[in-house]
Amino acid sequence: MLFTSPIFLTLFLPVVLAGYFLLPAVFRNGWLLFASFVFYFWGEPSRWWVLVVSTGVNYALGLALSREGNNCQRKVILWAGIAWNIGLLVSLKYLHFLITNWNSVAQRLGWVQFAEVSLPLLLGISFFSFHAISYLMDVFRGETIPQKNFACFGLYMFLFPQLVAGPIVRYRWIEGQLSERRTDWGDLGYGVARFAVGLAKKVLLADKLGWYAERVFQTPHSELTPSFAWFGLLCYSLEIYFDFSGYSDMAVGLGRLFGFTLPENFAYPYASGSITEFWRKWHMSLSAWFRDYVYIPLGGNRRGSVRTYVNLWIVFLLCGLWHGANWTFVLWGVWHGSFLVMERVGMLRFVEAWPLWLRRAYVGVVVGVGWVYFRSDDVGGCVDFLKVLFGLGRREENLVFFVHSVSPWTWVLIAIALVGCGPVLTTQGRRVFEEMSVRWGTWGELGFRMLRACGVGALLFGSAVEIVGGTFSPFIYFRF
Repeated sequence: MLFTSPIFLTLFLPVVLAGYFLLPAVFRNGWLLFASFVFYFWGEPSRWWVLVVSTGVNYALGLALSREGNNCQRKVILWAGIAWNIGLLVSLKYLHFLITNWNSVAQRLGWVQFAEVSLPLLLGISFFSFHAISYLMDVFRGETIPQKNFACFGLYMFLFPQLVAGPIVRYRWIEGQLSERRTDWGDLGYGVARFAVGLAKKVLLADKLGWYAERVFQTPHSELTPSFAWFGLLCYSLEIYFDFSGYSDMAVGLGRLFGFTLPENFAYPYASGSITEFWRKWHMSLSAWFRDYVYIPLGGNRRGSVRTYVNLWIVFLLCGLWHGANWTFVLWGVWHGSFLVMERVGMLRFVEAWPLWLRRAYVGVVVGVGWVYFRSDDVGGCVDFLKVLFGLGRREENLVFFVHSVSPWTWVLIAIALVGCGPVLTTQGRRVFEEMSVRWGTWGELGFRMLRACGVGALLFGSAVEIVGGTFSPFIYFRF
């Protein structure tokens, strides 16, 4: 059930909101848990029970970690929990990939081969598993107290705004909100506005840019020219940002409607001046998860330079694999890990001496080339596209044909998207609010809020028009 689907916007969300605010506070968690289960069942009607069982297992393991016992016993319980969640993730997401690659090697060496198993990806399994592991590790470390109320724990695991595609929420961040929260008019206004912005990002920008990117990436490489390849890559780079950040905005907005403050996931990453800064601003909940539960336990930067570089490589190798069972994702992780290591070695000081526009261009090219690995179906297709990108393809460049093939309205759309990648609109909006407040006081603040409400209404109306006349377009991160 997509956030952008008519059934979600006109039936599911209104009914859930109405029930939530009409019911007494004591029943609201149960209502939200039921609604979240319906939301998940709608998208995964045959294997929903897998996550229900896993929720029960992690609930029991959390309680077991809280009981008295020596550290060795608690470590056994922790590792059992990690093995359970990783095993579930591997079996449902990576088993076919592992068997296929094993058989490829075994065939050459004469080793035993296994029958190939291909299980469809379970919806939301990557995010669900990371939620569970972070909960168990935080309980083990004493950073949070295990939840004894199964309904509250189930709501943490199944809360529908973040269940399928994040952000990755630590239990300790919303522990208090699970038992006591309130929603005032300010929360409702913020939630609706944030949801409207995310909805517009998805249907007015990401889906339209994605149409162009799809046309380019589906074109045979022998027919592509460098200009069209770069154009398609630009469109995809913008598409994936507005698609994923739009989902995160909608998740944050929905959470606020129900009294939850979910973590931010993006902070204008394309405006970064280095790859190091980019990864502090892109998918921040995932970056923080790998930092706290993989990078730091491996030793972080406390065991010398070489070990630090190895740790970074391991983290981004795993980060790439987390996104999908394909060597292209491994290469994507290695690509980013390599630049992070190079910046650690000393390249960052060199980059920081450049003017800001050049630093942002550097980030755009590095991240953009990385998206080729991310977007490609296989390594061969990735290599072929990169060849075209850098002028090594079969077809000669024809800029006149390219200029006449891309309409002016497409460039206007790209220009709007590029502006939306930076904090210009936010900072200008804040400046206008401050000026109106100083000049006209309370009336100025009221006027600004009315202007903002009109803007939100316009975004909702424009998005609704696109949804009614559009086609099915799932979020990119649903396949992870």
